Amino acid sequence: MKIDKEYPATHSMSTTWYAVDAEGNVALMDYNENGPVPHGLEENYIPELILQLPANDTGNIPTASYTEEQVNELLGKRVDLDDLEYGPIVVELKKCREEAFIKWAHKINTEAFGHRAIIRLNPKLDYYAVNDRGRGKEFENMLNNKWFYNIYSCFWEIDDIWDKETQNVVWDKTFTSVPFYIYGQPYSNNLRMSKIHTPCHPVKIEQLPPDVQRKATKLPLSFAETRKLQIAEFADCSIMENPRFEYKGQSYHYLPDSNGEFMYIAVGERVASTPQKLSKEEVNKLSNGEKEKTL
Repeated sequence: MKIDKEYPATHSMSTTWYAVDAEGNVALMDYNENGPVPHGLEENYIPELILQLPANDTGNIPTASYTEEQVNELLGKRVDLDDLEYGPIVVELKKCREEAFIKWAHKINTEAFGHRAIIRLNPKLDYYAVNDRGRGKEFENMLNNKWFYNIYSCFWEIDDIWDKETQNVVWDKTFTSVPFYIYGQPYSNNLRMSKIHTPCHPVKIEQLPPDVQRKATKLPLSFAETRKLQIAEFADCSIMENPRFEYKGQSYHYLPDSNGEFMYIAVGERVASTPQKLSKEEVNKLSNGEKEKTL
């Protein structure tokens, strides 16, 4: 994600991960720099999560469980060979080239040490996603020798841009469709996470591999009905600043809740006996030595 030049960039918690709503829909949650971010996340980006969805790794090539409608949503702009830029692409393979292509893809994926350089998007369709690891000399020869009916540029990125006139964040995206809800957290944690994209055919939790299903953040809300949210209300999070208040071993940060009201919200390892949120008035009472029963 791009950072406005006025923002300092001295540290980073930037990452993207899967979340699931109460209806089983999957979202990609993209966080920029400061957090809050749920504990234990690996560094990832939107293209990596889109191309690391395979639920079946038992064959010669990892195969995702995207439906035909979702594959159509994934296809980006169709491009000619001369206009092809670097980055992830999707190709529509000619059937006569399938055996040789899958053999090559298996070799490249094996050499990628656990990274999926090439995946099939659907077991019955001839669409294959190829990321940067797969775009070597051999693949360029395939392109030049016309192994594919069509080539699609798939540059999936979002940018948060600070608008000086409106004093607000404006979101930009490089795609028109993907089968995921997408939320973005701006650099400033004084702002809530915003919904950037709504899919026509959202990926469901059962389409994720079992280990990814377990790790996905479960949220008690509907993505279709939720325009903004505060992830620290729903998950144990880390944040790149010192806490504003501590109570019974629980750290609190002054953040907007999902409704936009600034509250002291518990961040870090949750202490079960403490409130999840505190108002400014409640914090003032505690700070002034009021009895804890007022909570």
